[in-house]
Amino acid sequence: MTEMAISSFACGPEVAASDSFSSKYCQRFQCPAEDYERDVLWRCMVPLRKPLARLVWLTNQGYFDSDIELITELKHATSFSQVREIINCFSAPPVVESFARRRLKIRMSKAKLLSVANALFHQSAAKSA
Repeated sequence: MTEMAISSFACGPEVAASDSFSSKYCQRFQCPAEDYERDVLWRCMVPLRKPLARLVWLTNQGYFDSDIELITELKHATSFSQVREIINCFSAPPVVESFARRRLKIRMSKAKLLSVANALFHQSAAKSA
């Protein structure tokens, strides 16, 4: 994602902090802000791969750097469409696309991430209507 595209999602002064993806996520899942990235990673992990992913986490946390980077980029998104755009524009470095990520699917599920974002933004829109 380009620097300009990333900065276009930054939380400006006119946007309340409670409207951001990270704020909505932490409130909904009762997650401390300092645990946001790790909590999103594990909630959106490909379900059948969680046991193996935990082993990888214990031996090489850097393996999940691209997933954490994406989650961090989503922090200030203020709508589902922004989340979807950030996810669609995000591309992990080619060296990250290993056999374990592609074939064994030891990675975060972008579909699950979109599902969480959809629930967060559309649930809050329904409450305010």
